[in-house]
Amino acid sequence: MSLGKFKASHIPNITAVVAGVAILLCEIIAVHYGHEKPFPRATISMTAGHYPEYIIFRIAIQCSSTLLIMTWFLHYFWLRTKVAHAGRYLPEIFLFLGTIGAIGLMAASATIDTGVYKNHIHVICAVVFFLGTIWACIFDTLICLVIWRTKQTISQLNVTLKVIVSMSLFVWMILAIFYKSPYRYFTEVAEYSMTYLILAYALLIGRDLKGFVLDYELKSWALME
Repeated sequence: MSLGKFKASHIPNITAVVAGVAILLCEIIAVHYGHEKPFPRATISMTAGHYPEYIIFRIAIQCSSTLLIMTWFLHYFWLRTKVAHAGRYLPEIFLFLGTIGAIGLMAASATIDTGVYKNHIHVICAVVFFLGTIWACIFDTLICLVIWRTKQTISQLNVTLKVIVSMSLFVWMILAIFYKSPYRYFTEVAEYSMTYLILAYALLIGRDLKGFVLDYELKSWALME
């Protein structure tokens, strides 16, 4: 018995919009009330580490983290549905990395509370999020690129955009880890850049899922074209 249908692309799109708007809103409120100085003088965590910003941030990021896990699973099933024998490309790799990254984000946001966050735990969880998610994006892009070159069943435009975003993420990741920048606010710029590139990648997954729907049934659900 069908309980209704829901466009699969809504999940990654909502993920990106909710997280992106929440981060921007926390920045605006933090600057307005004098809690932090404007970009790029404060990290995302710093702008979220005050009242009422942390309430907005925690609710939005917890929801986005959950939706991000769903996004990776939907994209995994989309590949298996779209391409015969997709398992040979090991999509489980990006699914695992993406899920771990989303859990890291969930934990990182949970450490922010009443204007004070446990810095060491927060940093570790944030690193797990960025590394896991960036490598998930890279592996997903490589799989989509190989599939497009061999079978051409995936949008060339979307693959091209994924390559651009993934390459940008990789460069920022390498710079953030190894580059000792003389620019005082390099860390803040890198964090914002990687975050919004990840959200852009979620929107690209939404483009992949365009035309697919979630068909809710009484005891199960299925991804349909």
